[in-house]
Amino acid sequence: MGGPVGDVNAMRRMGSMIETPRFPPYMTARQVLEWVSLGHGQAVDRTAIAAWLERVGLTAAADRKVRGFSVGMAQRLGVAAALMTRPELIILDEPTSGMDPPGIQEMRALIRSLADDDGVTVVIASHQLAEVQKLCDRVAILNKGRLSAEGAVADLVAGRERLRLTLRPADAALGLLGMKGSRDGDAVLAAIERSEAPALIRALAEKGAEIEEARWVGADLESVFNQLTEEDAPHAG
Repeated sequence: MGGPVGDVNAMRRMGSMIETPRFPPYMTARQVLEWVSLGHGQAVDRTAIAAWLERVGLTAAADRKVRGFSVGMAQRLGVAAALMTRPELIILDEPTSGMDPPGIQEMRALIRSLADDDGVTVVIASHQLAEVQKLCDRVAILNKGRLSAEGAVADLVAGRERLRLTLRPADAALGLLGMKGSRDGDAVLAAIERSEAPALIRALAEKGAEIEEARWVGADLESVFNQLTEEDAPHAG
């Protein structure tokens, strides 16, 4: 934000939420946002507070004490608190933690709208990689404090698709594939290029293998993460 670390004016252009936000239990949701506004040196704007409560789906609970809030409701209030300064960048730690499926969908829609409609840069720290893949444009994978990979989601998963073969006997495919083959339940995953597939299937047929299905399956972020972290793991010499 153009300022040194700790610069208050620069920090007010950012917002953040930890995974399990905590607020004074005797306050209502509305009072929490008034308190946060004053803490940021702002005048209390009750219209803006009501708008943020509506944006995160807490209008009906605006005057309830937060001690009775569920984990998901506390997450929503944490997001609203992080947005009180109308930041240009917001950092959210596990924003869907503790939410039920409808709540996750609503939070996903809120985060996308912040980026798409409000122009806010949203940084999400999360281990829920399926959710990250649905929501994010770019991903950075950190392993023990070191950057293992970074880029667009589509680019990270590209080139990692596998040919999934359901056949009998599976050992026929594993024998042909060697290190490029691995079991996937009753099937075999082949780490080959698309141009190699016809020759593989032809070779399997010549060996008498009964192929029930052959289809390409795309990689997901979880498999990319596991592969990268395994590659970075130290090996015994």
